[in-house]
Amino acid sequence: LIAGFCDLLERTWSHGLHHKPNGRSALWNHIKCYVKLKNYESAPIFHADLPVTLNKDEDPVWFLTKKQSANRSASASRSQSPSAHRSHTLPRSQISLHQARSSPLLAMANSTLNLLSSDNLIKDNTSNISLVHDFHSIESCFGHNPVSVSASEIGFARAFVRLALERRLLSRHLSELLFHADLLQALYKRDAFLRADDGDLRKQFIAHIESLQLLDYKCFSNSYADIDVFYHVIIVPTRARATGISSTTTACPYIALAGLLGSTKIISLPSKNTLEIKFKHKNLGQLTTLCIGHDNSGLMPRWNIDHVLVRNELTNNIYRFVN
Repeated sequence: LIAGFCDLLERTWSHGLHHKPNGRSALWNHIKCYVKLKNYESAPIFHADLPVTLNKDEDPVWFLTKKQSANRSASASRSQSPSAHRSHTLPRSQISLHQARSSPLLAMANSTLNLLSSDNLIKDNTSNISLVHDFHSIESCFGHNPVSVSASEIGFARAFVRLALERRLLSRHLSELLFHADLLQALYKRDAFLRADDGDLRKQFIAHIESLQLLDYKCFSNSYADIDVFYHVIIVPTRARATGISSTTTACPYIALAGLLGSTKIISLPSKNTLEIKFKHKNLGQLTTLCIGHDNSGLMPRWNIDHVLVRNELTNNIYRFVN
């Protein structure tokens, strides 16, 4: 079912292309162009030169970056023109009035400096759900694959769809691609489906894809057994009702995980009473079992555990294991 859905998306993205991808994936090519354009848009103005990797004859993003480079140069020249400094020629009364009006804004700006830390936290949380983040995740997982370029790009596109579908971000990612008008114009002909005049048609298409997020798919976790995944384990011990102090142990604990695609060996925790550990392992698939124990050493080896949380760093799936 998921493979057929990936083929449907590939056919949709292959309709009305200016240049056929010659056996490569049209969807993955669109994603690469979008990421390349986003990287260029986020570059500083003083680094606004065209990247060396862009080729006028091969990359349609070349025209968009050239257009944006011209716009940046024009805006930079306007900001550096003498007309931008007319405030220095104002009469003294107008200057003081201008400063009086701007001082509350400066005070407000200074008062918001304390919010930078929380803003950074918000940015960190939102960056993990971006299309660019999933693109780099797929490249890091499969970039070393020695298969041919055409086969790998088709596989990259399918893996991207599976990952986004499991993370329930597929409709969000495809919306970013469908509503970037300049990139669509550079890649597709006027009669292409993705450039349909009826905006409701594309919105309806996205709405149908969004309905798939109501189900809990593990189409990525249970499909690729050879990739490396980081797992984040958090142990939550019980707390005493009287003191509120967490349970501790003098023994040396260990854990082991098992899933539908494999299992780990016994992993010893770095030190006693370690409550958090990260490790890298081959993809275990959907996790089913967690084993936690200790060597029963020391004077007080007893360790009461409330529950254990395991997070897949790639798919963001969180598993809760209770006794």
